[in-house]
Amino acid sequence: MKREIKKLKEFRKWFDKYILRNFGKKCSDFVWSCPVCRAYFAKEIFDDLIEDLIETENWSRKQKIKSKSGR
Repeated sequence: MKREIKKLKEFRKWFDKYILRNFGKKCSDFVWSCPVCRAYFAKEIFDDLIEDLIETENWSRKQKIKSKSGR
């Protein structure tokens, strides 16, 4: 799973640059009809997904270590 998370982090860097290059800077106020706001909204959801996957992977790894040491 480490390799997949690394690929997602690399994609996130590319996606951040893509949004900045193609949509510009983030608006100060969120407006649902604004394409820039929607692009940054999608970026935030993707960032949250990656962070959740990292936390889940870390928790899973800790549980495996605990189960091995408890035997």
